[in-house]
Parts: sequence; C-alpha cells; structure tokens
Amino acid sequence: MPRKVKTAPEIIEIIEKPVEISKKTGKPKKKLTELQLETLRKGRELAVEKRKQMVEGIDLNKRAEMMKLAKEEKREAKNILQNKALKDAKENYIKEVIESDDEIIKKKTKKTKKKIVKYIEESSSDSDSSAGEVIIRKKKKDVKKSELIEKSSVDILKKQLDSERNSDVNDFMKPSYF
Repeated sequence: MPRKVKTAPEIIEIIEKPVEISKKTGKPKKKLTELQLETLRKGRELAVEKRKQMVEGIDLNKRAEMMKLAKEEKREAKNILQNKALKDAKENYIKEVIESDDEIIKKKTKKTKKKIVKYIEESSSDSDSSAGEVIIRKKKKDVKKSELIEKSSVDILKKQLDSERNSDVNDFMKPSYF
C-alpha cells in the first residue's frame, strides 16, 4: 500500500489594494461596476469608429477649409458680441458723463460770491471818500448746461469717429491670414 503523505496546510495571503482617496473631496473613490465598465468600453469603441468614418470620406483640403470657415465664423460671432458690449459701455459712459456734468454745474452755481477788498492809500487830498476800503464784487460768468453738454457730446462723437476710422484702416492693413 502506498504511503499517505501529509501535506502542510497552505497559507493563502489576501492582499488588498489600498483604497484610493479622491483629491477633491478626500473621500474614498468608488469602484466602477462591470456594467459601467462595459458601457464605457462600448462608448469608446463607437467614438473611434465615428472618427474613422469622418476621416474616410472627406478630402483633407476640404476638411482644412471647413475648419478655417468654422473658426472665422466663431471669430465673427465673438467680435459682434464684443462690439455690442462696447457700444453699450460707450452709451453708459456718455450718460454718466452728462450726469456728472450736470452735478458739476450744480455745484458751481451753489458757490457764494467772493469779496475782494482793496486798500487805497491816501495820495491826494482831493478826494476824501477814496481813502479806506473799497469792496469790489466779482460776478461769475453764467455757464449754460446746454453748451457744456454740446461741447462734451461733440468731443465724444469726434473721438468715436476717429477710432472707427483707425480701426477700419487697421483692418484693411492686416494680412489675409488673420
């Protein structure tokens, strides 16, 4: 009869991977289920297939032209939005300037008249009334609101016209590849 050999029980070590911790939240990351991993694989495969289909039927030159056109359209749309925002800002600025001009005019009109006192020395004995103090009042010129508004608005319009001319010249002078 064959002899039975006793074997030592095998020790199985279970090694657990350390739990990954999220950098943002500091909480342990959850492992994806098999179903989630499978759907990710399918989605990636579909994306690769679609990219291949897009490249197969299109000539590279046409594709490059289409990309350039799309970029130009994006730039134009962005420029239109920026121009609208700039016009709104200009209008708001003009309104603020007119309001501040009105406030400045109001402040100037509230000031009191200054008195200037001159001392006249007695040099001749002909006039006794000329000796002593003489009070001279200066009158300020009346500044009209309409004149200030017209001047400021004319200056603003001139600046806008100059800036538009300069931008047109700059656009004309730019190379075609911009």
